[in-house]
Amino acid sequence: IQGIIGIGRDIAERKQRIQLLQRQEEAFRKLHQTASTTAPFEEKVADVLDFGRRYMNVEQGFLTRFDDGTQEIIVGVGPNDQLSEGATAPFSESYCRHTVELDPETPLTVTNAAAEGWKDDPAYERFGLACYAGSTIIVDGETIGTICFADRNPQDQEFNEIQETFIELVTEWVSYELERAEREQKYRRLTERIS
Repeated sequence: IQGIIGIGRDIAERKQRIQLLQRQEEAFRKLHQTASTTAPFEEKVADVLDFGRRYMNVEQGFLTRFDDGTQEIIVGVGPNDQLSEGATAPFSESYCRHTVELDPETPLTVTNAAAEGWKDDPAYERFGLACYAGSTIIVDGETIGTICFADRNPQDQEFNEIQETFIELVTEWVSYELERAEREQKYRRLTERIS
């Protein structure tokens, strides 16, 4: 043997893309499976939020509703008591007000609130959330709440496109379910009046 010729190729980037696609498939499958069950709505939302907080690598997932200047946590999953079911806060001191101000079709993402200029924001002072990702829930053209994922610790890197897509899909599903429930309630009331 006089010598050997070899060709090396770095496949780290390809492996990373494959892992991302596998995680995306897992997230979409979980959302589909959960939405297809006959469990009560709040239970399904809690299941998706619990999966989502692990998928987003944050401690908390929550569904909010706004009413008369107050934000209420309808479903909260994770260890943060300020963001657990039934907790309320003035809307003016919530992260959600920034989510609502943004384009409703684009999630608001913050990976390091202190470094991104949020130190003096009332929401940061009240909740101390270092990272946050949220999207607006719209029912019959009206903004009624948000789906959010958050942590008191900053993220090392920005939320990726797949994670943002996951938030958008969860938000669309919740919006659809709430809109459907509202229509059913209106139909029941109408039926009762006719009866």
